[in-house]
Amino acid sequence: IMIARNRTNTTPPRVYVVSGGPSLATATLAGVESGVGGFMIEADTGDSSISVASIDDLDEDGFGDVLIGTPFN
Repeated sequence: IMIARNRTNTTPPRVYVVSGGPSLATATLAGVESGVGGFMIEADTGDSSISVASIDDLDEDGFGDVLIGTPFN
């Protein structure tokens, strides 16, 4: 699961990538921020928002790919 969060007053835009499996039901975004149950991608502080989208299998590895972007980038 990928969750996009726009900038707040204290944090830049972030994407949380939560890993699947039996522990998914107990995953928290705070845990993902510290590397438990997934990982976090943080955008440059000048960006105000961030988006995620699923796309076709561009690298032909048999899995769909994702795009992560900020405005004008």
